[in-house]
Amino acid sequence: MPVSRTFVTRSAKEAYDLYFEPLFRIKEWILSCWKRDRSRRSQRDFRKNVSRARKMADCRIAVERGVGQQPEEPGPRRLRKAARVKLVTLPFIGLGLVLGLCLALISEKFAAGSTANVFLLTAGSGVISTALISIVLDLTWSKVRTAVESQELEPVFKKFQELSDQLQKLHGRMKAFEQLGLNYCHPSRSDALARFLGYANDLVAGANEPCDPSLRGAISIVSSSARGLIGYLDSEPQKVQRDWRELIRNHPSGFRILLTHPAYAHLRQPAEERSPGAIELEILKTAIYLHCVAGMKEAQLRLYRGSPTVFTIKVQQHILLNPYPYGKMAMDTLCLEFESAEDTTYIGDFVNMHFEHTWAFIEHDSNLVDGRPLVAGIGSFQDILDAFSECTYLGEPKRLRLASAQVRELDRFARNQRDTCAEDGVGSPFMDCVRSRGMKCSDEDLFGTGGPNDIGTVSSGIIDH
Repeated sequence: MPVSRTFVTRSAKEAYDLYFEPLFRIKEWILSCWKRDRSRRSQRDFRKNVSRARKMADCRIAVERGVGQQPEEPGPRRLRKAARVKLVTLPFIGLGLVLGLCLALISEKFAAGSTANVFLLTAGSGVISTALISIVLDLTWSKVRTAVESQELEPVFKKFQELSDQLQKLHGRMKAFEQLGLNYCHPSRSDALARFLGYANDLVAGANEPCDPSLRGAISIVSSSARGLIGYLDSEPQKVQRDWRELIRNHPSGFRILLTHPAYAHLRQPAEERSPGAIELEILKTAIYLHCVAGMKEAQLRLYRGSPTVFTIKVQQHILLNPYPYGKMAMDTLCLEFESAEDTTYIGDFVNMHFEHTWAFIEHDSNLVDGRPLVAGIGSFQDILDAFSECTYLGEPKRLRLASAQVRELDRFARNQRDTCAEDGVGSPFMDCVRSRGMKCSDEDLFGTGGPNDIGTVSSGIIDH
């Protein structure tokens, strides 16, 4: 079962609050201390460098005037040229010396060897020794230790900075996942279809078929020919494709499918290395199956006059996006799975524009492509024939992109479907369409010796075969 995005987001947020937030606070505190100390040292070094530069300039001026010696070039930076006691430690050292002397003098007021004499004398000498030792430590060990610690902590601070950058990137990605609703990335469409089949079955199982209004149009699909969804219609499909085909056939009112108009399918053929007319043939067969077998009408099946961009399935809040690459079939490329219950999210807004907005173009008479509606509905078998008749070459409106063998294949496929197709077009509806509209197939001569009237004879000969 798929993991809920809400659970993933909540778990990630708890992990962030438990582990990353304390690290952020520790990192900020260490960086602030380090920057403050570094700023102080930078100011001190700047003043020293200015003073050194002034001394060198004065020496050079004196040499130019014939007085003094040439200044030595500064060598590698040392920790300290001369050991000096810090001004902050001088009061404490002086206080320790004075207190030690006072205790020693007070001890003289007691008898030698008495408890008070020994205690005060020992305490006074200890305080004096501590003050003297602090002078030595301040002059030598503390400065060396500070320099060494600074050099050793530098890589630690860099590691903390790298960790901070990585945490910020991770935090940004978690925010992006939350905003986008990204749940999973599938390597191919086959893996994604199996997962979304479960979502669709769960949706159908909770509805009262066949007339449940809640199921009507609940599953939205944008596809080129739907071959990856339901497989080759004249051969044995894969199991997941057979299950999708059965689900659509049993619950047609629950689907809204937007296919690419066959007249514009040839734009994808060179990229997918398909033979001429192959994609048009797939789309027309899909339209025949969905209309004749599944019983879909204009409210469930429409054609879009344009090249496909992103294969999409939307099952309630579950969304699948599979972009169409230029040089490969989309079925073999990655699919992104999202979850969005609102249309105001990034992915919800995209799906709304990609499908819902486009699906409604059928009601807009002003949205035209080459003088025809941008979106055409399939309400009858005649609508399929009209789409078939538009599959012509540019500049040759009477010459089909499909060969005569492909037209005969469409006729055989239509005859093999349910009685709905036989009622709408008895015999050879597609070849009859070619003959009645004065058209020619791609492998026929448009202007033969017999002229346009010779088309009937040629078509009749083809049908007899």
